Amino acid sequence: MRIGFDIGGSHISGALVDNGKIIEKIEAYSEVSWTMDEIIKSIKNIYQDLTVGDLKYVGFGVPGAIDSSRGFVHTSSNLPFANKNLKDIFSNTLGVEAKIENDANCAAYGELLYGRAKGFSDILFITIGTGIGGGIIIDKKIYAGANGFAGEIGHHVIVANGRECSCKKKGCFEAYASMRALVKQAKKLAGKNELQLDISSISGKDIYQYAKAGDSFAKNLINQQIYYLAIGISNLITILQPQIVIVGGGISAQKNYLIDPLEKKIAKNLYGNHSFSIDVASLENNAGVIGAAYL
Repeated sequence: MRIGFDIGGSHISGALVDNGKIIEKIEAYSEVSWTMDEIIKSIKNIYQDLTVGDLKYVGFGVPGAIDSSRGFVHTSSNLPFANKNLKDIFSNTLGVEAKIENDANCAAYGELLYGRAKGFSDILFITIGTGIGGGIIIDKKIYAGANGFAGEIGHHVIVANGRECSCKKKGCFEAYASMRALVKQAKKLAGKNELQLDISSISGKDIYQYAKAGDSFAKNLINQQIYYLAIGISNLITILQPQIVIVGGGISAQKNYLIDPLEKKIAKNLYGNHSFSIDVASLENNAGVIGAAYL
Protein backbone atom coordinates (compact mmCIF):
# COMPACT_ATOMS: atom_id res chain seq x y z
CA MET A 1 0.00 0.00 0.00
CA ARG A 2 1.13 3.53 -0.77
CA ILE A 3 -0.24 7.01 -0.11
CA GLY A 4 -0.12 9.91 -2.53
CA PHE A 5 -1.32 13.51 -2.20
CA ASP A 6 -2.31 16.02 -4.86
CA ILE A 7 -2.27 19.59 -3.53
CA GLY A 8 -4.11 22.16 -5.64
CA GLY A 9 -5.55 25.63 -5.42
CA SER A 10 -9.12 24.34 -5.09
CA HIS A 11 -8.64 20.91 -3.48
CA ILE A 12 -6.36 18.70 -1.43
CA SER A 13 -6.64 15.02 -2.28
CA GLY A 14 -5.05 12.05 -0.58
CA ALA A 15 -5.38 8.44 -1.66
CA LEU A 16 -4.44 4.96 -0.55
CA VAL A 17 -3.09 3.20 -3.65
CA ASP A 18 -2.26 -0.43 -4.39
CA ASN A 19 -1.01 -1.73 -7.75
CA GLY A 20 -2.07 1.49 -9.43
CA LYS A 21 -5.63 1.32 -8.12
CA ILE A 22 -7.30 3.71 -5.70
CA ILE A 23 -8.35 1.82 -2.58
CA GLU A 24 -9.62 4.90 -0.78
CA LYS A 25 -9.54 8.58 -1.67
CA ILE A 26 -10.35 11.60 0.50
CA GLU A 27 -10.72 15.04 -1.01
CA ALA A 28 -11.07 18.32 0.86
CA TYR A 29 -11.81 21.68 -0.70
CA SER A 30 -9.18 24.39 -0.31
CA GLU A 31 -8.65 28.01 -1.31
CA VAL A 32 -5.69 29.74 -2.93
CA SER A 33 -5.89 32.20 -0.01
CA TRP A 34 -5.17 29.46 2.55
CA THR A 35 -2.16 29.81 4.83
CA MET A 36 0.46 27.09 5.23
CA ASP A 37 -1.03 26.17 8.61
CA GLU A 38 -4.46 25.63 7.05
CA ILE A 39 -2.98 23.44 4.32
CA ILE A 40 -0.96 21.38 6.82
CA LYS A 41 -4.05 20.86 8.99
CA SER A 42 -6.02 19.52 6.03
CA ILE A 43 -3.17 17.21 4.95
CA LYS A 44 -2.79 15.86 8.47
CA ASN A 45 -6.53 15.13 8.79
CA ILE A 46 -6.60 13.28 5.48
CA TYR A 47 -3.45 11.30 6.29
CA GLN A 48 -4.78 10.19 9.67
CA ASP A 49 -7.96 8.89 8.03
CA LEU A 50 -6.00 7.02 5.32
CA THR A 51 -3.03 5.48 7.15
CA VAL A 52 -2.92 1.69 7.04
CA GLY A 53 0.14 -0.12 8.40
CA ASP A 54 3.75 1.09 8.18
CA LEU A 55 4.73 3.38 5.33
CA LYS A 56 8.24 4.16 4.09
CA TYR A 57 7.18 7.48 2.63
CA VAL A 58 4.26 9.58 1.39
CA GLY A 59 4.37 11.22 -2.04
CA PHE A 60 3.17 14.78 -2.68
CA GLY A 61 2.38 16.47 -5.95
CA VAL A 62 2.40 20.25 -5.49
CA PRO A 63 2.25 23.19 -7.91
CA GLY A 64 5.35 25.25 -8.55
CA ALA A 65 8.98 25.14 -9.64
CA ILE A 66 10.44 22.42 -7.45
CA ASP A 67 13.87 20.93 -6.80
CA SER A 68 12.52 17.45 -6.12
CA SER A 69 15.91 16.11 -5.00
CA ARG A 70 15.67 18.41 -1.94
CA GLY A 71 11.92 18.88 -1.81
CA PHE A 72 12.46 22.62 -2.07
CA VAL A 73 9.90 24.87 -3.80
CA HIS A 74 11.51 27.82 -5.57
CA THR A 75 8.33 29.49 -6.83
CA SER A 76 4.62 28.75 -6.44
CA SER A 77 2.14 31.21 -7.95
CA ASN A 78 -1.08 29.91 -6.41
CA LEU A 79 -0.14 28.54 -2.97
CA PRO A 80 2.16 29.73 -0.12
CA PHE A 81 4.97 27.28 -0.91
CA ALA A 82 7.62 29.58 -2.41
CA ASN A 83 11.09 29.33 -0.83
CA LYS A 84 9.99 26.53 1.48
CA ASN A 85 11.41 23.05 1.98
CA LEU A 86 8.19 21.04 1.84
CA LYS A 87 10.06 17.77 2.29
CA ASP A 88 11.07 18.83 5.80
CA ILE A 89 7.74 20.49 6.63
CA PHE A 90 5.55 17.56 5.52
CA SER A 91 7.91 14.91 6.93
CA ASN A 92 7.80 16.57 10.34
CA THR A 93 4.03 16.99 10.13
CA LEU A 94 3.28 13.33 9.34
CA GLY A 95 6.21 11.58 11.02
CA VAL A 96 7.14 9.76 7.80
CA GLU A 97 9.47 10.73 4.94
CA ALA A 98 7.81 12.95 2.35
CA LYS A 99 8.71 12.85 -1.36
CA ILE A 100 7.94 16.13 -3.17
CA GLU A 101 7.40 16.56 -6.90
CA ASN A 102 5.61 19.00 -9.17
CA ASP A 103 1.92 18.07 -9.39
CA ALA A 104 1.84 17.87 -13.19
CA ASN A 105 4.96 15.67 -13.17
CA CYS A 106 3.15 13.35 -10.75
CA ALA A 107 0.11 13.20 -13.02
CA ALA A 108 2.29 12.53 -16.05
CA TYR A 109 4.08 9.76 -14.16
CA GLY A 110 0.77 8.21 -13.07
CA GLU A 111 -0.45 8.18 -16.68
CA LEU A 112 2.86 6.65 -17.79
CA LEU A 113 2.67 3.82 -15.26
CA TYR A 114 -1.05 3.02 -15.27
CA GLY A 115 -2.93 5.32 -17.65
CA ARG A 116 -3.28 6.55 -21.22
CA ALA A 117 0.49 7.02 -21.67
CA LYS A 118 1.36 3.41 -20.83
CA GLY A 119 3.48 2.02 -23.64
CA PHE A 120 4.84 5.42 -24.70
CA SER A 121 8.28 6.80 -23.87
CA ASP A 122 7.98 10.51 -24.75
CA ILE A 123 4.96 12.30 -23.33
CA LEU A 124 3.71 15.82 -22.78
CA PHE A 125 1.16 16.05 -20.00
CA ILE A 126 -0.82 19.27 -19.55
CA THR A 127 -2.97 19.82 -16.50
CA ILE A 128 -5.59 22.55 -16.82
CA GLY A 129 -7.32 23.70 -13.67
CA THR A 130 -6.87 26.77 -11.46
CA GLY A 131 -3.58 27.21 -13.32
CA ILE A 132 -1.78 25.29 -16.06
CA GLY A 133 0.98 22.83 -15.28
CA GLY A 134 3.09 20.56 -17.42
CA GLY A 135 4.81 17.23 -17.03
CA ILE A 136 7.44 16.18 -19.56
CA ILE A 137 8.41 12.52 -19.83
CA ILE A 138 11.45 11.68 -21.96
CA ASP A 139 12.55 8.07 -22.35
CA LYS A 140 10.02 7.09 -19.64
CA LYS A 141 11.58 9.42 -17.06
CA ILE A 142 10.41 12.74 -15.64
CA TYR A 143 12.43 15.45 -17.34
CA ALA A 144 13.62 17.90 -14.67
CA GLY A 145 16.05 20.05 -16.66
CA ALA A 146 19.30 21.63 -15.49
CA ASN A 147 17.74 23.40 -12.49
CA GLY A 148 15.38 20.60 -11.47
CA PHE A 149 12.08 22.23 -12.39
CA ALA A 150 11.48 21.97 -16.13
CA GLY A 151 7.89 21.82 -17.35
CA GLU A 152 6.45 25.07 -16.00
CA ILE A 153 4.60 25.46 -19.28
CA GLY A 154 1.84 27.62 -17.82
CA HIS A 155 4.32 30.47 -17.68
CA HIS A 156 5.61 30.52 -21.22
CA VAL A 157 4.39 33.71 -22.88
CA ILE A 158 1.86 33.42 -25.70
CA VAL A 159 0.75 37.08 -25.88
CA ALA A 160 3.44 39.77 -25.71
CA ASN A 161 2.68 42.29 -22.95
CA GLY A 162 -0.69 40.61 -22.41
CA ARG A 163 -2.80 39.91 -19.33
CA GLU A 164 -1.04 39.86 -15.98
CA CYS A 165 -0.55 36.33 -14.65
CA SER A 166 -0.54 35.19 -11.03
CA CYS A 167 3.26 34.96 -11.38
CA LYS A 168 3.28 38.74 -12.14
CA LYS A 169 4.58 38.28 -15.68
CA LYS A 170 2.39 39.36 -18.58
CA GLY A 171 0.95 37.20 -21.35
CA CYS A 172 1.48 33.75 -19.80
CA PHE A 173 -0.29 30.70 -21.21
CA GLU A 174 -1.99 30.26 -17.82
CA ALA A 175 -3.41 33.79 -17.91
CA TYR A 176 -5.30 32.96 -21.11
CA ALA A 177 -6.14 29.27 -21.11
CA SER A 178 -6.64 28.09 -17.51
CA MET A 179 -10.04 27.54 -15.94
CA ARG A 180 -9.43 30.53 -13.70
CA ALA A 181 -8.78 32.66 -16.80
CA LEU A 182 -12.03 31.36 -18.29
CA VAL A 183 -13.99 32.45 -15.19
CA LYS A 184 -12.24 35.84 -15.12
CA GLN A 185 -13.27 36.48 -18.71
CA ALA A 186 -16.86 35.48 -17.92
CA LYS A 187 -16.97 38.05 -15.11
CA LYS A 188 -15.28 40.71 -17.24
CA LEU A 189 -17.81 40.29 -20.06
CA ALA A 190 -20.85 39.74 -17.81
CA GLY A 191 -24.27 40.73 -19.11
CA LYS A 192 -23.86 39.35 -22.62
CA ASN A 193 -25.22 35.87 -21.96
CA GLU A 194 -28.56 34.57 -23.18
CA LEU A 195 -29.32 32.40 -20.15
CA GLN A 196 -28.53 35.18 -17.65
CA LEU A 197 -25.89 33.19 -15.82
CA ASP A 198 -25.15 34.01 -12.21
CA ILE A 199 -21.68 35.32 -12.97
CA SER A 200 -20.81 36.11 -9.34
CA SER A 201 -20.47 32.45 -8.39
CA ILE A 202 -19.88 30.80 -11.76
CA SER A 203 -17.21 28.09 -12.20
CA GLY A 204 -15.39 26.80 -15.27
CA LYS A 205 -17.51 23.65 -15.12
CA ASP A 206 -20.67 25.80 -15.15
CA ILE A 207 -19.50 27.61 -18.27
CA TYR A 208 -19.04 24.32 -20.12
CA GLN A 209 -22.48 23.15 -19.01
CA TYR A 210 -24.11 26.37 -20.22
CA ALA A 211 -22.28 26.11 -23.54
CA LYS A 212 -23.61 22.58 -24.03
CA ALA A 213 -27.09 23.94 -23.26
CA GLY A 214 -26.72 26.39 -26.14
CA ASP A 215 -25.72 29.67 -24.51
CA SER A 216 -23.73 31.66 -27.10
CA PHE A 217 -21.91 33.70 -24.42
CA ALA A 218 -20.52 30.52 -22.84
CA LYS A 219 -19.70 29.07 -26.27
CA ASN A 220 -17.71 32.14 -27.21
CA LEU A 221 -15.76 31.99 -23.94
CA ILE A 222 -14.84 28.35 -24.54
CA ASN A 223 -13.91 28.96 -28.18
CA GLN A 224 -11.55 31.66 -26.95
CA GLN A 225 -10.05 29.30 -24.37
CA ILE A 226 -9.54 26.59 -27.02
CA TYR A 227 -7.92 29.15 -29.33
CA TYR A 228 -5.30 29.99 -26.69
CA LEU A 229 -4.86 26.35 -25.65
CA ALA A 230 -4.06 25.50 -29.27
CA ILE A 231 -1.40 28.22 -29.47
CA GLY A 232 0.36 27.06 -26.31
CA ILE A 233 0.15 23.35 -27.08
CA SER A 234 1.31 23.89 -30.68
CA ASN A 235 4.42 25.68 -29.39
CA LEU A 236 5.19 22.79 -27.07
CA ILE A 237 4.64 20.11 -29.71
CA THR A 238 6.94 21.97 -32.11
CA ILE A 239 9.70 22.11 -29.48
CA LEU A 240 9.33 18.72 -27.79
CA GLN A 241 7.84 16.43 -30.46
CA PRO A 242 6.11 14.10 -27.96
CA GLN A 243 4.52 10.85 -29.06
CA ILE A 244 1.32 11.82 -27.27
CA VAL A 245 -0.16 14.89 -25.57
CA ILE A 246 -2.37 14.12 -22.60
CA VAL A 247 -4.72 16.70 -21.10
CA GLY A 248 -5.60 16.35 -17.42
CA GLY A 249 -7.03 18.42 -14.61
CA GLY A 250 -10.61 19.59 -14.20
CA ILE A 251 -11.00 20.28 -17.90
CA SER A 252 -10.42 16.63 -18.82
CA ALA A 253 -14.05 15.86 -17.93
CA GLN A 254 -15.01 17.89 -21.02
CA LYS A 255 -13.34 15.42 -23.42
CA ASN A 256 -16.10 15.21 -26.04
CA TYR A 257 -16.55 18.97 -26.12
CA LEU A 258 -12.84 19.81 -26.05
CA ILE A 259 -10.53 17.39 -27.85
CA ASP A 260 -11.89 17.49 -31.43
CA PRO A 261 -11.89 21.30 -31.85
CA LEU A 262 -8.58 21.57 -30.01
CA GLU A 263 -6.97 18.93 -32.23
CA LYS A 264 -8.09 20.74 -35.40
CA LYS A 265 -6.74 24.11 -34.25
CA ILE A 266 -3.42 22.60 -33.18
CA ALA A 267 -3.01 20.92 -36.57
CA LYS A 268 -3.43 24.29 -38.31
CA ASN A 269 -0.78 25.90 -36.10
CA LEU A 270 1.99 23.33 -36.51
CA TYR A 271 5.00 23.96 -38.71
CA GLY A 272 5.37 21.28 -41.36
CA ASN A 273 3.46 18.02 -41.57
CA HIS A 274 3.75 16.85 -37.97
CA SER A 275 1.70 13.91 -36.79
CA PHE A 276 0.54 14.05 -33.19
CA SER A 277 -1.91 12.38 -30.86
CA ILE A 278 -3.91 14.16 -28.16
CA ASP A 279 -6.24 12.67 -25.57
CA VAL A 280 -7.45 13.19 -22.02
CA ALA A 281 -5.99 11.45 -18.98
CA SER A 282 -7.55 8.02 -18.55
CA LEU A 283 -6.90 8.17 -14.80
CA GLU A 284 -8.82 11.47 -14.80
CA ASN A 285 -8.29 13.39 -11.54
CA ASN A 286 -6.62 10.35 -9.95
CA ALA A 287 -3.47 10.65 -12.10
CA GLY A 288 -1.77 13.01 -9.65
CA VAL A 289 -2.30 11.00 -6.47
CA ILE A 290 -1.33 7.74 -8.21
CA GLY A 291 1.84 9.27 -9.64
CA ALA A 292 2.72 10.81 -6.26
CA ALA A 293 2.24 7.46 -4.55
CA TYR A 294 4.87 5.88 -6.86
CA LEU A 295 7.57 8.55 -6.60
